[in-house]
Amino acid sequence: MHRPQPRSRLSENETIQIVVAFLAEQGFRPEAEERQIRMHRCPLCEIVDAGSSIVRSIHRGLIAGALAELGSSLEVERLDAFEPQLCIAKLAPALTT
Repeated sequence: MHRPQPRSRLSENETIQIVVAFLAEQGFRPEAEERQIRMHRCPLCEIVDAGSSIVRSIHRGLIAGALAELGSSLEVERLDAFEPQLCIAKLAPALTT
C-alpha cells in the first residue's frame, strides 16, 4: 500500500483512492463515491457466509487499518452488507474526544 511521505497529509479523496486500490489488490471489486466505498466482490464469501458478522468485522478492520496506516482523519462510520456480495463502507471524519 502506498504510504504518504513523512509530514505530508493526503486529501480525503487521495486517501479513499489508496484504500480502494488496496482493497482491489486483496481481491475485492471496490469503487468509491464521495465518502463511500462499495465492495462488489468479497474473496472471503467463498468460505464464509456473506452476511456473516465475521466478514463485516474483517471488512471494517481492513479499511480501518488502511485509514490508520495512512494517517487519515477518516474512520468507518458504518458498514452495511447487502446480498448478493455488496458491502458499503460509509466513512466520516473521526470524532475526537
